[in-house]
Amino acid sequence: MHKYSICIEGTKVPSFIVDVFVKNAKEKIEQQVLLLLEEHSDLFLIDVVVKGNTGTVKVVIILDGDEGVGIDNCVSISRQLSGFLEEEDLIEGKYTLEVTSAGVEHPLQLPRQYTKNIGRNVRVVAGDQSIFEGKLASVSDDQITLEIIKDKKKKITEQVELPFSEIDKTNVLVSFK
Repeated sequence: MHKYSICIEGTKVPSFIVDVFVKNAKEKIEQQVLLLLEEHSDLFLIDVVVKGNTGTVKVVIILDGDEGVGIDNCVSISRQLSGFLEEEDLIEGKYTLEVTSAGVEHPLQLPRQYTKNIGRNVRVVAGDQSIFEGKLASVSDDQITLEIIKDKKKKITEQVELPFSEIDKTNVLVSFK
């Protein structure tokens, strides 16, 4: 039994075919965003999300930058990408396009994001689900080093090295002090 999720010209289309169309559209959108970002060497792509069904598709482009992402950057990329989507007719029917910066709620995914956050406090969930919280002290090609406070009063810290291959998720911790 197939799951049907869209109709094209009155014909039900199995969801696995829809998945192929979405994957193809996502890949083409990602390629175009990477081309557009060549003009902005300080910006980089975090993710392209394409979700929904025909007529209710939402495309979300998540960017980050070495010095952050400004609203002008998002507007510029959005306008250029919107023109591309219309020309290529990648998405059937209506769609919503959102170009946004990776906020603190988005986990760090790329080494470049870790590098820009050196000195900030982070929470790392390792593959074995152990949790580490501390200051991101350094980043190399294959691991990060955290400075974890062991005794606040005595100001004793410990350095913990975590290979990227063992990290499930890392979030920047926000302090409201």
